[in-house]
Amino acid sequence: HVKSGGALLLFPAGRVSYFHKDTKRIADHTWNRIVASIASRAKAPYVPVFISGLNSPLFYRLGRIYYRLRLLMLARELTNKQNAKIKVSAGFPIEEKHYAKDADLTCRTELFRAQSYLISPEYETSWPADPVTHMQPLADEVPYHEVLAEIAQLPAEQHLLDHKDFSVYFGYQKQLPKTVDEIARLREMVFREHNEGSGEPRDTDHFDATYIQLFVIKKDTGQIIGAYRMGQTDKLLADGNLDNLYLNRMFDFGPEFVNRQKPCLEMGRSFLIPEYQRSFQGLFLLWRGIGAYVCKYPQYRTLYGTVSISKLYDMRSVAVIEQAMVTTTNNVARRHPYSYTFQPEFCDFAKKYGLKEHITPLLKTIEPDGKDIPVLLKHYNKLGAVFHSLGVDKSFNDTPGLLLSVDLPSAPEKLLKLYLADGWEDYKKAVKPKE
Repeated sequence: HVKSGGALLLFPAGRVSYFHKDTKRIADHTWNRIVASIASRAKAPYVPVFISGLNSPLFYRLGRIYYRLRLLMLARELTNKQNAKIKVSAGFPIEEKHYAKDADLTCRTELFRAQSYLISPEYETSWPADPVTHMQPLADEVPYHEVLAEIAQLPAEQHLLDHKDFSVYFGYQKQLPKTVDEIARLREMVFREHNEGSGEPRDTDHFDATYIQLFVIKKDTGQIIGAYRMGQTDKLLADGNLDNLYLNRMFDFGPEFVNRQKPCLEMGRSFLIPEYQRSFQGLFLLWRGIGAYVCKYPQYRTLYGTVSISKLYDMRSVAVIEQAMVTTTNNVARRHPYSYTFQPEFCDFAKKYGLKEHITPLLKTIEPDGKDIPVLLKHYNKLGAVFHSLGVDKSFNDTPGLLLSVDLPSAPEKLLKLYLADGWEDYKKAVKPKE
């Protein structure tokens, strides 16, 4: 029936929820593994459902004395629900391919159960109102020929690479005032699509004057398709002032955090214009540029920064990402609170199995458009990133951001070859600066 496309509604606990002495809360019985077995064998989408409501206190009290007394009460509990309203909440269908392949039936079954508890309406929370409530019109586009004219004046070493119809450069605002204006305009345009805009005509601040702008242009037209903003911590912290770091606004960096130990690049404000956001080429060109830059300046062994998690995600999704990815240490702490409380049964699953291998089906349970984790987060994870904390960027429309660091020489060789090209071996062997 299921293999042929039919729907099957299951109550895998086989009984009504009851009081559990070990956890001291009312919850479903352990689910029968048949639900995971059928979904797996039939390669069928799974839709979690949560049915809200409670039986009478007497039902649960008698059940604590002896389970058969609970059974005797069922007929009474059924009849006293006449004219009652029962809320049924459903998640979104999750394809079988999104579940971890190496999870056994017991783990898969408990994950299905956790997904139902994840959508409990009692634990559904809305984002606070955005502090940015008015969007000014975007600034006028900077003519491409003005961008090309500024780029033509850059020293040759700031031309990082050419690839097909594109070129990658880096520079400073004092060298490229109009180009940085255009980058800031495009940043604001892209960030507004993700509910992260500043509301100003351009997304800019005083850090644009002290950070490097790495950007990709079309060679023939000068159109900017994407950019990164990078801070050289050895220069920015030369006077010991942590306020020179943008991310010091979000995080309290302890003396043992990597940016206070050795030269790093603080990465941020990355974007790709819409037509390149779903293509491999855009992200590849930005990272080929980063690779070319660190080959020129091999003292930078570590990259760190944040991946913004748009408030277009549900708060539960952001909390799932945080719990799955973050390894908490005493080296850094967020300056602004972010809190979400999970349903206790879901917490039990997370504690027993962890969430990292199950992020995709959990997010797809919640997100109406089937969003997975952000592409850039996936990218950093492949590079071997360590995720330190989830903070809130008060300068970025209160957008959550996941702080991470990457020890670049330790990244997978396949990716070093891809992004550092012929320079990867020399970079990997470069003598580390004295600390």
